[in-house]
Amino acid sequence: MRQFLMVFACVVLFCAAPVWAQTQAPETELTGAVIIEQNVKFAVVLVKNSTLDDKEFADDLIKTLEPSFGDIPVVLMVQDEKGTPSYYGRSDIAEFLSKVPLENIPWKKYALRQVTK
Repeated sequence: MRQFLMVFACVVLFCAAPVWAQTQAPETELTGAVIIEQNVKFAVVLVKNSTLDDKEFADDLIKTLEPSFGDIPVVLMVQDEKGTPSYYGRSDIAEFLSKVPLENIPWKKYALRQVTK
């Protein structure tokens, strides 16, 4: 009986998903930038063109990303096949970004991890 319990305990320990795997979603890597312009801090995030096909989805994505960037406004950016950017989000920020050359935006990779409940 004791041997059975030890084997059972080992099976439970090694077969059960670790606690961290149960509470955290996998990391998502994205390309973005945090910018401060005229005392306004915001983030711009590169997304696939299809993201903007559904404006409700795009709005939800912005709301989801904002806490990851410290609750600052987030604007989404897509590029057409020629690399020309378009921006979606707060209109004043989107308009500002439309006048900024892409090479002047401080792009970097971000690894975001969401905790699930």
